[in-house]
Amino acid sequence: MGWIPLQSWNQDRFWDLDTGTELQIETQYPQQVILKLDSQGALKWNEDVDAGFVKEGVDVLKLKVLAEQLGYEQAVVEGAREAVRFTKGDYGFVLHKGEQRADIYWKDILSKSVVLSSIPQQQEGEWYLEQTDVNLLFGLSPIPWYEGHAYYEGGYKVELGKLPEKLTGTTAKLNAFLYDTQVQWTQKNLKDAIQPRLSLEENNDLGGKDALSSITVAPVSKAVTADTVTPLYHLSTSRTLTSGPHDLNIVLRVGERIVWMQPWHVVME
Repeated sequence: MGWIPLQSWNQDRFWDLDTGTELQIETQYPQQVILKLDSQGALKWNEDVDAGFVKEGVDVLKLKVLAEQLGYEQAVVEGAREAVRFTKGDYGFVLHKGEQRADIYWKDILSKSVVLSSIPQQQEGEWYLEQTDVNLLFGLSPIPWYEGHAYYEGGYKVELGKLPEKLTGTTAKLNAFLYDTQVQWTQKNLKDAIQPRLSLEENNDLGGKDALSSITVAPVSKAVTADTVTPLYHLSTSRTLTSGPHDLNIVLRVGERIVWMQPWHVVME
């Protein structure tokens, strides 16, 4: 018995012949916003840019700074009563003044609305959100960083294999390998990191009541300690479907940020 080094950046891939592997997911170079707290209780980016403040031990972040550093476009929503939209690629979300909700979009189509932990704040024309909601909407994970702390954005490239056109039984299930050399999910100081999740969705039902999504260290990976990188993970998702044809969406999310979505027409026999 021996171990073969995995070089995911050289396109090394694993295939599970027993359960099937429909997706291969590889991390991309991460983006992160590094903040420091000054003596006045203000959060600073790049030493002198105002990025928010701390209130009762919780970060309240200026969204303009996050958007600029993470590559989002910010725009006023026309026809709405004081609403703002943040868009990056096919993903976007809209905040409404005085309302404790966010509308999630994919390719300009409303996917869902989510309840926020607090109402978005406005100060001098700028929008602010508390840390919990920032993590949720931008899909950011808090991580320690020398004299301050940072927010980490996981980026992923999805390689789609051949999806079955027909399935027998009542359960649809997909399996994926995640090659993640950036986020060390088992590392102690990343215990609050947001893990990516897969879902099979029909008519925006988020997978249904019995939807399952899991991320585990792949069996072919060598056992690790709490502070050792494991680059290979197994993602899976499943749900119950009635017999007949179904138009599903395969969705990869980090928090509520939609990273990737793919239609899948399947017939349950």
